[in-house]
Amino acid sequence: ILLFLALACWFWFFQPECELEGMRREFRQSPVLGLASQLQLYRDYFILRDEYEEITEYWTDFSECFEDGEFFAVSGGTERPLLLVKKEGLSPEEKEALQVHFQNAFAVRYRLVKGKGGRRGGSAGEKK
Repeated sequence: ILLFLALACWFWFFQPECELEGMRREFRQSPVLGLASQLQLYRDYFILRDEYEEITEYWTDFSECFEDGEFFAVSGGTERPLLLVKKEGLSPEEKEALQVHFQNAFAVRYRLVKGKGGRRGGSAGEKK
């Protein structure tokens, strides 16, 4: 039973933070991921344009979405393995709209990460 509880705690609290750190590391290692881009979000897909490429990708191609105080991180895409949407410069209404959009698009694959560790899920009404 203790082993089960330890594994449950790991997957519930610590794994999301570890995965988010892995995404941060991947972002720092790839200069193309850091280019300023124009992003158009739609219910089922997005279009990403920068000076070198234009990508259209569907949300079903991605494996999961993480949110923390700084950005939304969507991972696992075929064309773009990591999509980061910074919250800086967004109005509170835009942040809430994005949060609701990602929660609806990813359902159980959406994770809200707070401080040390994190937790799965979350709701649009939570304050950070």
